[in-house]
Amino acid sequence: MSKVCSVDGCSAKHKARGYCDIHYRRFLKYGDPHGGPTKQGEALDFLFNVALTYQGGDCLHWPYSRRRDGRGQVAYDGRPQIASRVVCILAHGPAPTPNHEAAHNCGNGHLACVNPNHLRWDTRKGNAGDMAIHGTLRTGELNNWSKITHKIAAEIRSMKGTASNAQIAVRFGVSKSTVGRVMRGDNWHIQKESAA
Repeated sequence: MSKVCSVDGCSAKHKARGYCDIHYRRFLKYGDPHGGPTKQGEALDFLFNVALTYQGGDCLHWPYSRRRDGRGQVAYDGRPQIASRVVCILAHGPAPTPNHEAAHNCGNGHLACVNPNHLRWDTRKGNAGDMAIHGTLRTGELNNWSKITHKIAAEIRSMKGTASNAQIAVRFGVSKSTVGRVMRGDNWHIQKESAA
């Protein structure tokens, strides 16, 4: 009798390392015999049958595709959308205004939490306030799009009144608008060092 694949439910002939040809190729490519692209409809099935019915108090993490910022992503209504926003729409109704965001009471939007009990509609300002409280607001050099560090921002700020924004921009290799935002404190909130 020939050996069969060791993956539960698979009765295909064994090829290598206990797996059939298909599971062995997945193991080599993804490091997991179950790895590979998500089956069509699997993410939506999770959305409707797991996320929307979830009653637990812990975070429920989106197990599928994620964006660079860690938020879950799902193809819904014909386009890619943030999974937590789709859950918020389906659990709490449409956003009150186009300016409302799906806000996380748990502070774990960046960890792809889709627990409907952790979600609510809030304005961008309210959502940013929550992120500041939870310590997940990505300002300054923590922002994925940041081109400068806190140290450089402090140096730029210290040059206020000594050179034009254009001259400062050339010196640090950034745009005049970046210098202006740093000077106004729009993007960088530099704390003065305490005197020792």
